Amino acid sequence: MVGSANFAESEITAELYAQALEAAGAGIQKKLQFGARDAYIPALQSGELDIVPEFVGTLAYYFDEAAVVSSDLDASLEVSRGLAEAEGVTLLEPAPADSVNTFVVTQETADEYDLETVSDLQSVSDVLILGGPPECPERPLCLPGLIDTYGLQFDV
Repeated sequence: MVGSANFAESEITAELYAQALEAAGAGIQKKLQFGARDAYIPALQSGELDIVPEFVGTLAYYFDEAAVVSSDLDASLEVSRGLAEAEGVTLLEPAPADSVNTFVVTQETADEYDLETVSDLQSVSDVLILGGPPECPERPLCLPGLIDTYGLQFDV
């Protein structure tokens, strides 16, 4: 059973996995848009799902909020793999593609506030509203990371 989280990137990636497995002769069933990690990780652990696309660093934080991950894929994979295996989840080799968390503003907003980097938001975060996925207020790589790393204080 190929599953996906409840956002487009995960669903597209899961569909690619399913099609590759089908092309290799495997019989495939899909449960796309399964839900967030708190839904699909237990489904992986119980065997309800067999494979779900995942993010190396974010998965580490799911299992351990104090996990130390970085942009070094091999180091972060080692951390995530150890945490996942302790919970009965096996991480396969990562795809060569890369997906990173990115924060963007419109060109108009960048021009108005002279913004080029995330740290430039320090002087204006209190007048901007941060948009993101529902779990952003709790995810270490989203709002808590912006607060801890840059001292930003957005309305959400």
